[in-house]
Amino acid sequence: MVELLKAYKVSVDVYPQSRNCYADVRNGCVQVNMGDYDYVFEVHFNSASSSQANGTEIWVTPVEATVVVEREIVNRLSAVGFQNRGVKKEYFAVISFAKNKG
Repeated sequence: MVELLKAYKVSVDVYPQSRNCYADVRNGCVQVNMGDYDYVFEVHFNSASSSQANGTEIWVTPVEATVVVEREIVNRLSAVGFQNRGVKKEYFAVISFAKNKG
């Protein structure tokens, strides 16, 4: 995924994969300054026997004015075979932390 994004001439950093960003947010030891980024996203692919839990979705904070980019991402993922579960809003720890950092 990093290489695909870099093809668009954007700078891409990956949070240390040996760490748990959720736990780092909760423990106050986040390893990067999320305020340094124009866009922060966390990737998860759902996998379960229930059709309701398969696929991919994007979560944003409820204060997001638009979700154009996020909708395009899930649409493109669905075009390659992932069930499109849409863009959803919630105050999750990591996305709220990133949003609060700018």
